[in-house]
Amino acid sequence: MINSAGNEVTGKACSLTFGVNTDGSGAAWNVKVTVSTTETSPVTWRAAIDLADLTKFPFRAKYVGEYTGGAVVGPVASAFCSGTGRVVILTGRASYGWDTVTGGSGRTLDLVGNSNGGVPNPVYSCP
Repeated sequence: MINSAGNEVTGKACSLTFGVNTDGSGAAWNVKVTVSTTETSPVTWRAAIDLADLTKFPFRAKYVGEYTGGAVVGPVASAFCSGTGRVVILTGRASYGWDTVTGGSGRTLDLVGNSNGGVPNPVYSCP
């Protein structure tokens, strides 16, 4: 967890729960990731997700988007597309009221990936 100044808050934690792929086409994937905490007061969250982790995502997509628009994507490294990992840092969009989570009130990111392009709210593009 991080505070409003962007500093890590020790003692407070969040967890990520990865859903199963709900796109059966084989040409794309759709995986929901829920950010949650057991804290009773609101805490600002930041999640590092490796979109090349084949235990969570069916394939390394060239294009990844997030349907809800509730996430802000941190900058990616210049060699991001040629690397073996595809770690992105996501935080909640404050203007959506998504910047914090509390116990019983998580945020679900709706990630979609494919190799053809045209994803909503792009997280990254590696043509």
